[in-house]
Amino acid sequence: LIRLLIKESDIYQLMKDKIISTANGNPLFIEEIVRGIEVKRLSVDKDRLGNYPEMFADFQIPDTVHSIARARIDLLPVGLKEILYQASVLGRNIEMKLLQKITNLEDKALLETMEKLRKHEFIEEVEAAPQLQRYFAFTHSLIQEIAYNSLLFKTRRSLHNKIGSVIEEMYLSKIDEKVEEVAYHFKNSDDKVKAVFYLNKAGDKAQSLYAFSNAVNYFQDCINISETTELKKEQLTQFSGIYNKLAFSQSTVGKRKEAEISLNKALKYCRKIKDKDNKSLILMSMGNLYGDMGQWDKAIEYFKNSLLITEEINNLRRKASILKGIGLACLFKGDTSTGYSYLNESINICKEIKALDVYAMALNNIGIYYDMLGRWKEAIEAYKESLSIAKKIKNIIVISNIMNNIGFTYSSLGESKQAIYYLKKSVKIANKIGDIYNKG
Repeated sequence: LIRLLIKESDIYQLMKDKIISTANGNPLFIEEIVRGIEVKRLSVDKDRLGNYPEMFADFQIPDTVHSIARARIDLLPVGLKEILYQASVLGRNIEMKLLQKITNLEDKALLETMEKLRKHEFIEEVEAAPQLQRYFAFTHSLIQEIAYNSLLFKTRRSLHNKIGSVIEEMYLSKIDEKVEEVAYHFKNSDDKVKAVFYLNKAGDKAQSLYAFSNAVNYFQDCINISETTELKKEQLTQFSGIYNKLAFSQSTVGKRKEAEISLNKALKYCRKIKDKDNKSLILMSMGNLYGDMGQWDKAIEYFKNSLLITEEINNLRRKASILKGIGLACLFKGDTSTGYSYLNESINICKEIKALDVYAMALNNIGIYYDMLGRWKEAIEAYKESLSIAKKIKNIIVISNIMNNIGFTYSSLGESKQAIYYLKKSVKIANKIGDIYNKG
């Protein structure tokens, strides 16, 4: 690698051993050392006399790759260095339209600057489709990191705010495509209102894509920022809802104790504003969580408290969902006839209001009822009808659960090939969304 990078054999022979002993086999370190050597050669050997032993007699190789990259940046003219610093706030990839907006340079001047930075090997051009604008990227994340950390904290936050606002303006009609990027920039700015708004949207998007670990991070960031401000009464409902969504994602990825804490916080904020609709939703979520944890009595208690409020506000869809939850809890407590009665009531409401997602889950629970009674063929029928609906509405969490249940029922029937087929399908989906309990 050293021989490939150093063209002059005299320099290669002179510096080879020193590079090997310092770089310790790190390719990035080797590249940065060689770039430093080239900068030294170009700055000293202007007349191309080639007196390398004298030229490099006092040349010291920094003992870390970070130090040598820092030293290379420090040698840049002030104007180039400033653009490099500003570009670093965009991240590893540099969108030219955005950079032009934050630097206020004309297109031609900016491109000339980027070409100079490319020649210094701090950035490289990234291939793009012919009709698209030119893109650049930092040659290594370390360069971007060093440049970024060279900016004053206040300057960084100001640039993040400017970039977030520019992206909002540029992508107004399709902001959802850029929501993660906008959330990142406002999170690192001083605009807490926009940070909370976009982090919440990014969390919703991640949750809708079944990227639950990402959703946890977005919602947690959203909460962390919100808790540094004094929340107004109208914000408490939103804050309570964010905790509820956080709990769902936490539970899905196996963090059930954390989910319990989040739901209790959601309930606390909800009670402050006496929001009945939100309170019934959170109580139902707590019932679902305790059901997932196998705490059936506690699940039923929360479901029934939710049901009282839900009937008062006449939310039929939520009522169907709660009845479905109570029915399942009763089944696992051994009271199958009561459980079946609740499930049938849930199904009747679902048919009336065409709540397909709740209907699919209620049918799945009917399958569990038949399974418990040893009526396995009827269980398979219920599961498959449920699976058909879940596929139609593309709810992959429910699909994974149903396939899991079908697999176990085929196992009870002694049909091992079918059992393995469905269980493998279930595990594949559970892996994809990070659902460790269903996978287990």
